Amino acid sequence: MREGEDLRLEEFLRLAGEYWEGRGGRMTVVRRILCRVLFESGESIDAETLLRLGREADNLISLSTVYRTLEGLVEAGLLVEVGGRDGRTNYSLADRSTNAASHIVCADCGQVLALESPCLALREGASARAAGFSPTRIQLRLEGHCDTFRRTGSCSVGKVGEVSGDMSGAQSDCAGRH
Repeated sequence: MREGEDLRLEEFLRLAGEYWEGRGGRMTVVRRILCRVLFESGESIDAETLLRLGREADNLISLSTVYRTLEGLVEAGLLVEVGGRDGRTNYSLADRSTNAASHIVCADCGQVLALESPCLALREGASARAAGFSPTRIQLRLEGHCDTFRRTGSCSVGKVGEVSGDMSGAQSDCAGRH
């Protein structure tokens, strides 16, 4: 992990600890493991995957502990929930600076991919304010077919670099206009 990522992880752990302490709990070893796995995964993740990855550090972690931890982190505003195509809920890190999140769900394999969308908070926040609302959270969920799957019969959503590459031009163009 790079130095900047270490600082962001420490901030994530601090905020999670403050959330649980504010409710009479504490940052347990298991919660710390799960928070670290969530942060280091860098992508959306479902509870079963988090359990599997967490058990690499502590094989006694239970699925109920995973769900309680995820629920707390969502309530704390540190994670966002995204419904997948198959009914599973996925979780990804929240952008606390904008309280906005966008995800695409692959209709072919069901994977959920977090998208960086710097314009989402600007565009939708302005629309909400124009309608007389003060937005507290903005979420956008897209669902679509993988173009590579249609061409080759194999889904490429898992190849994050390809997806990010396709989106980078649009992201930088949007950010440049605001």
